[in-house]
Amino acid sequence: MNDGGGLLLIGLIIFVVVFLILREFWCWYWKINLRVNLLTKQNTLLEEVASALRRGKSEQMEEKTKPQIDKLSNEKREEEPIGFVSLSGEEGEAFCLGCRKVSPKTELLYNKGTGEYYHEECLPVDAQSQSE
Repeated sequence: MNDGGGLLLIGLIIFVVVFLILREFWCWYWKINLRVNLLTKQNTLLEEVASALRRGKSEQMEEKTKPQIDKLSNEKREEEPIGFVSLSGEEGEAFCLGCRKVSPKTELLYNKGTGEYYHEECLPVDAQSQSE
């Protein structure tokens, strides 16, 4: 009986050691430890933002983010035309979605909002009223 108890204890110790080694391997393999660290950092940053907002320091936060916001808003953005426009001066070829053929861009109409090219006769019924 004494030998059976000792073997059981040794088997249990071996099982625990193997379990811990395999657990560490799988945590490394699936990057669980890295994810936990990143989420902890993210939570810390979010807590800082929340506490700053609670204290009424949104002005300080705006000063930090203002250059980034200005950079985004100062980008040149063209007004996208509504409907399809003629590409009479354009070089190159494009794919007509209506007839599924490649044609010179000068023969196609283009919708800058959707990025679609069509021949005038291939326009969808709802888009024919929008072409210029």
